Amino acid sequence: YVRQFCEQLGVEFIHRTIATAVKEDSGKPVCFVCSWNRRKTLFGIAKEYGCNKLALGHHRDDAIESLLMSMMFNGTIASMPPKLAMFDRTFTLIRPFIYLTDEETTRYAAYRNFKKQKKNCPHERATNRHAVAEIIRQMEALSPHVKGNLFAAMKNIQSEYLP
Repeated sequence: YVRQFCEQLGVEFIHRTIATAVKEDSGKPVCFVCSWNRRKTLFGIAKEYGCNKLALGHHRDDAIESLLMSMMFNGTIASMPPKLAMFDRTFTLIRPFIYLTDEETTRYAAYRNFKKQKKNCPHERATNRHAVAEIIRQMEALSPHVKGNLFAAMKNIQSEYLP
């Protein structure tokens, strides 16, 4: 489907197969290692084609999940910025959809008749991200605006009230 979509737009389709096998004893979460390998491949392709920007499809819900995961598993307050300079500022990672919710991107995709990408990950339902998404759904029962508040909190850090 993606190949055909690119052809319709007159955009070159580039496909690479990446190694997704992860050693269980590596000490790193499977999703982290797989994501790292995908990103490394994307950076390599960008460099090969002389590109200095890479756009990723993360949306607001991804950023909120990443914020909570960073806090829970790494003890840091970090997430996904809309724009990130990398490699001594020679390369920029952008996330054009970061201010849109998952629901908004899904509605737009349906409106445009985009096909949903099939995920072939055997770990899809057993990940920290999936568990955190479920926690957020539970939090929404207490506060319907929790997602908006968590996203806003990333730009509203009151360090004078933190230890």
